[in-house]
Amino acid sequence: MTLGFGGIGFYDDYLKVTKQSHAGFSGRTRLLLEFAIAAAACLVISQIGRAPMATSVAFPFLKDAVVDLGWFFWIFGAFVVVGAGNAVNLTDGLDGLAIVR
Repeated sequence: MTLGFGGIGFYDDYLKVTKQSHAGFSGRTRLLLEFAIAAAACLVISQIGRAPMATSVAFPFLKDAVVDLGWFFWIFGAFVVVGAGNAVNLTDGLDGLAIVR
Protein backbone atom coordinates (compact mmCIF):
# COMPACT_ATOMS: atom_id res chain seq x y z
CA MET A 1 0.00 0.00 0.00
CA THR A 2 2.88 2.35 0.82
CA LEU A 3 4.53 1.67 -2.53
CA GLY A 4 1.25 2.22 -4.36
CA PHE A 5 0.49 5.53 -2.65
CA GLY A 6 4.13 6.59 -3.09
CA GLY A 7 3.94 5.75 -6.79
CA ILE A 8 0.83 7.87 -7.21
CA GLY A 9 2.52 10.79 -5.46
CA PHE A 10 5.71 10.35 -7.50
CA TYR A 11 3.83 10.27 -10.80
CA ASP A 12 1.79 13.32 -9.78
CA ASP A 13 4.99 15.24 -8.98
CA TYR A 14 6.58 13.98 -12.21
CA LEU A 15 3.67 15.33 -14.24
CA LYS A 16 3.94 18.70 -12.48
CA VAL A 17 7.68 18.98 -13.13
CA THR A 18 7.64 17.83 -16.76
CA LYS A 19 4.67 20.01 -17.70
CA GLN A 20 5.95 22.87 -15.51
CA SER A 21 2.48 23.55 -14.20
CA HIS A 22 0.44 22.88 -11.09
CA ALA A 23 -1.77 20.39 -12.93
CA GLY A 24 -0.82 16.79 -12.16
CA PHE A 25 -3.30 13.97 -11.66
CA SER A 26 -6.91 15.00 -11.48
CA GLY A 27 -8.35 14.73 -7.98
CA ARG A 28 -10.93 12.17 -9.04
CA THR A 29 -8.35 9.89 -10.69
CA ARG A 30 -6.03 10.13 -7.70
CA LEU A 31 -8.80 9.24 -5.24
CA LEU A 32 -9.99 6.31 -7.37
CA LEU A 33 -6.47 4.88 -7.58
CA GLU A 34 -5.91 5.35 -3.84
CA PHE A 35 -9.26 3.73 -3.05
CA ALA A 36 -8.48 0.75 -5.32
CA ILE A 37 -5.09 0.19 -3.65
CA ALA A 38 -6.52 0.54 -0.12
CA ALA A 39 -9.49 -1.73 -0.90
CA ALA A 40 -7.16 -4.41 -2.27
CA ALA A 41 -5.01 -4.19 0.87
CA CYS A 42 -8.07 -4.46 3.14
CA LEU A 43 -9.32 -7.43 1.14
CA VAL A 44 -5.97 -9.19 1.60
CA ILE A 45 -5.98 -8.41 5.33
CA SER A 46 -9.47 -9.85 5.71
CA GLN A 47 -8.46 -13.00 3.82
CA ILE A 48 -5.26 -13.80 5.72
CA GLY A 49 -6.57 -12.88 9.19
CA ARG A 50 -8.51 -15.11 11.55
CA ALA A 51 -12.27 -14.92 11.22
CA PRO A 52 -14.24 -13.13 12.62
CA MET A 53 -11.63 -10.75 14.08
CA ALA A 54 -10.10 -10.06 10.65
CA THR A 55 -13.24 -8.19 9.62
CA SER A 56 -14.19 -6.69 12.98
CA VAL A 57 -13.92 -3.21 14.43
CA ALA A 58 -13.31 -2.79 18.15
CA PHE A 59 -14.40 0.36 19.96
CA PRO A 60 -11.87 1.72 22.44
CA PHE A 61 -12.87 2.18 26.09
CA LEU A 62 -15.82 -0.19 25.72
CA LYS A 63 -15.05 -3.63 27.12
CA ASP A 64 -16.73 -6.00 24.69
CA ALA A 65 -17.81 -3.66 21.89
CA VAL A 66 -16.69 -5.49 18.75
CA VAL A 67 -18.69 -5.29 15.52
CA ASP A 68 -18.08 -7.77 12.72
CA LEU A 69 -18.44 -5.85 9.44
CA GLY A 70 -18.12 -8.90 7.17
CA TRP A 71 -17.64 -8.03 3.50
CA PHE A 72 -18.25 -4.33 4.28
CA PHE A 73 -14.88 -4.28 6.12
CA TRP A 74 -12.84 -3.70 2.97
CA ILE A 75 -14.99 -0.73 1.93
CA PHE A 76 -14.90 0.80 5.42
CA GLY A 77 -11.17 0.13 5.77
CA ALA A 78 -10.38 1.64 2.37
CA PHE A 79 -12.40 4.74 3.25
CA VAL A 80 -10.48 5.15 6.53
CA VAL A 81 -7.07 4.64 4.86
CA VAL A 82 -7.73 7.10 2.01
CA GLY A 83 -9.31 9.63 4.36
CA ALA A 84 -6.40 9.48 6.80
CA GLY A 85 -3.81 9.73 4.03
CA ASN A 86 -5.44 12.76 2.48
CA ALA A 87 -5.95 14.40 5.88
CA VAL A 88 -2.21 14.13 6.52
CA ASN A 89 -1.46 15.68 3.13
CA LEU A 90 -3.92 18.50 3.80
CA THR A 91 -2.50 19.36 7.21
CA ASP A 92 1.05 19.20 5.84
CA GLY A 93 0.09 21.72 3.15
CA LEU A 94 -1.55 24.00 5.70
CA ASP A 95 1.55 23.82 7.87
CA GLY A 96 3.65 25.08 4.95
CA LEU A 97 1.22 27.94 4.34
CA ALA A 98 1.23 28.97 8.01
CA ILE A 99 5.01 29.48 8.00
CA VAL A 100 4.92 32.10 5.24
CA ARG A 101 4.55 35.65 6.52
